[in-house]
Amino acid sequence: MQRANASDTLVAFKRSAINADVAAEPAQTLLDVAEQAGLKPVSGCRIGVCHQCICKKESGVVFNTKTGTYSDTGSEDIQLCISVAASDLILDL
Repeated sequence: MQRANASDTLVAFKRSAINADVAAEPAQTLLDVAEQAGLKPVSGCRIGVCHQCICKKESGVVFNTKTGTYSDTGSEDIQLCISVAASDLILDL
């Protein structure tokens, strides 16, 4: 899949077989990206409190808007509502 812009990131929703080209600005949460791609992930508060939107990140780096930290590149659970793509990602969604 080709990027529309060199500064964009690619988010691959593995189980859904959907790829999303995400513009760097304005930053969008991965929950917003998933919903714009037509997915309906479980979510609740949308501010990182309820943990309903936890998803497995298989690879890539995300920025956590609540803690102000970047993730490691490997597999880990993330919250979609407070995570922003910082690199190309593969999500188990």
